[in-house]
Amino acid sequence: MSEQTLLVRGWSVPKYSETQNEDSWGADTCTGLIAIADGVGTASYSREWAEVLVSGFVGGQLAIPESVALFENQLGPLRNQWWGMVPWERLAQKGYPYDWKAKQGGFSTFLGLKIQNGGWSAFAIGDCNLFVVTYDANYRISWPASSDADFGNTPVSIRSVKFGRSNDPHSDKNVFHALQKHESRLESGDCIVLCTDALSAFLLANKNRSELWWTLLSFDDSQENFAEWIGLLRREGLKNDDTTAVVIETL
Repeated sequence: MSEQTLLVRGWSVPKYSETQNEDSWGADTCTGLIAIADGVGTASYSREWAEVLVSGFVGGQLAIPESVALFENQLGPLRNQWWGMVPWERLAQKGYPYDWKAKQGGFSTFLGLKIQNGGWSAFAIGDCNLFVVTYDANYRISWPASSDADFGNTPVSIRSVKFGRSNDPHSDKNVFHALQKHESRLESGDCIVLCTDALSAFLLANKNRSELWWTLLSFDDSQENFAEWIGLLRREGLKNDDTTAVVIETL
């Protein structure tokens, strides 16, 4: 149980001119568990898979795994949950390639965070990113990416169905070995910010612009204000992608 009181605010907007958003985030301020995920839009039902991963972590079903076997054991019930969300009968009526594509699974990147006893621990698969931002609106930690050059078009992601081929980059074994872990202490005035890849890359590419952090940290719960800001940043070069940010403050 976290000894701190946490204040968590989050916002998420889809790509410009689209309504469906493949990102997901969630938090339990009592347990200090917060997660963010970015579903891969080119796969089927990735939005649902991102939601399942986030709710699984926040609900305690998914934690930092210590082995491939434990990773698979944790994913099993979550995969069953995702499978039950897919309208298989309707897809069967539509036929190939809809039913075939869905059986290949949804994909999502993921970052899970636990805040406890004045510190934090996290694990990440893919290109969601965590920033520790100081009281004067500068970040002192960026993890797992340290530069905008660290972001590409094919991040490692978790698959909603199990495929055992060793040459599959999204097999549980390969994803587990690509998993990254980190932990650190929180200093006075720190807050943590979780972002999906587009905003993370933009913030790192503009690391000397502290006004970006001041703006992000100043938002209340209004989705509208965040969406307007993201629209402005897209005109400045922010990648047109689903964009999510979560700000966590300790009180």
